[in-house]
Amino acid sequence: MKVCEAIPFKFFKERIRIVKDIERRYKNVTIEIYKSFVIVQYLK
Repeated sequence: MKVCEAIPFKFFKERIRIVKDIERRYKNVTIEIYKSFVIVQYLK
């Protein structure tokens, strides 16, 4: 099952922290940056 989440962020450093955290947590993750959201797709 593919899960998609959009995580809002305010600052660039916060975005980097969110992306690193997600990469550690999930395998086969696709991360896209769209405006002020980090869009994450991963297999569950």
